Amino acid sequence: MQINYSNFERYNKDVTRVVDKITLTTSRQIGFPQAFTRKHNVHDYEGIILYWEPNAKAIAVEFTNDVSQSGFTRLVKSEKYGAYAGISTFLSTHSLEPKNYERRYNYEKIEPSLIGASPESSVFVFQLIRKNKEEAYEA
Repeated sequence: MQINYSNFERYNKDVTRVVDKITLTTSRQIGFPQAFTRKHNVHDYEGIILYWEPNAKAIAVEFTNDVSQSGFTRLVKSEKYGAYAGISTFLSTHSLEPKNYERRYNYEKIEPSLIGASPESSVFVFQLIRKNKEEAYEA
């Protein structure tokens, strides 16, 4: 076995967790962990606009800098922890109880034009999964 000992890198325990998912919390927030925010340059944006697809119970998140848009929600950002936004009104409007859907969600990055979002924005979609069920919730 050939090992190049000069290629060893010291493990830094202070590295934060690598969670590349979107989080929905019981405190009525949508969270973007540090791994997600770094991968998708979330700190370059001022806020989000949410879209709802009721049949699939899917949420699309548009990251934007256009604070004048209807539905704009400002991001709270932290270099160490990522970013989050309060979405109480969105959840209430769509009769979504956060305790039923809290979890980390896999997501898909889509073209903004698919949902009518600004072409300069980044858009991510995830489908809600009812807590304690393996498959997507179907009404």
